[in-house]
Amino acid sequence: MVKKDLYLYVYNFIKQHQRLPKDISKQKAYYYTKQLRESELIEKLPTGIWRVTGKKLVQKQVKVAQRKTRGHGFVFKVSINNIYNWDRRRIEFNKKGLHWSKIKYGERMFVLGHKLNIYDNAIMIYFSSGTSFYGVDGEESSFRAMVHCKEILKRLEKDVGVSLRVGKGWLVQEVRSHYADVNNVCAKYYKSKGINYLPIVMNGKTWALIDNSMNLFELETILGHGQSKDDIGKLQDFLNDLKTNPTTISKTKDDLINLLYISERNNQKRDNQVKALQEQLRSQTLLTTTLTQNVMELTNFIKSHLHK
Repeated sequence: MVKKDLYLYVYNFIKQHQRLPKDISKQKAYYYTKQLRESELIEKLPTGIWRVTGKKLVQKQVKVAQRKTRGHGFVFKVSINNIYNWDRRRIEFNKKGLHWSKIKYGERMFVLGHKLNIYDNAIMIYFSSGTSFYGVDGEESSFRAMVHCKEILKRLEKDVGVSLRVGKGWLVQEVRSHYADVNNVCAKYYKSKGINYLPIVMNGKTWALIDNSMNLFELETILGHGQSKDDIGKLQDFLNDLKTNPTTISKTKDDLINLLYISERNNQKRDNQVKALQEQLRSQTLLTTTLTQNVMELTNFIKSHLHK
């Protein structure tokens, strides 16, 4: 949990100086300002100047406590190059008394409880199975995981006595991750039907899951290379919209047909609306038909749990 006074610090600094403080990194600046902006407490002008909106900062306005996304299963790839005597690293590992084992094309060791595969040009970091990072959304969860990844790299650098940085920082890529919407209403619905696990498949590939293995009622996205983070955001937006504006697939299809028929005279407007409806229809068809054969039953279930 980020300390509450850090939000107050950023808020007051912007209020006094109309800019972000320089003693925090860009990542931290994004982390702190995101919730303040969503709470309409600060804003950034087109000129690049930051300012407060005039709304008084009340801590409960900041959504940091409303944590509902659990990131886990992280794998990070760290690219490295031009490290002196890196081809002789096993000798150095032994000299320093480090515990390591031989794997194909490299070495394996554990740092802060996480498995690292070390190669000539890269290091793969596999977070332990029990490691989770909670946030208000996938972005915050990913940010917390990245912070921990850097702590692992700092410890590894200290242990092996070399810098793994390229320039001023590390070249880190999130290559695998799972993001779960915790206490998800669809997962609760299926739990009520006695179903704890259900894969959601698109084009023959599982991209999301209903998973209650940890009794957290999770709707989880699992594709690699950061796509799972985008997918969980889209699912959360879709379900929130469905709670507010319940509808059915048939109604969406009718809307799309009518729109195509009556909007020929305004191509640009039609195209934008059609794309939006097509995306809504695709999401609804993919999620709703997989999750339940009774759309209205699921919709009513979601509506009845809107404020629970």
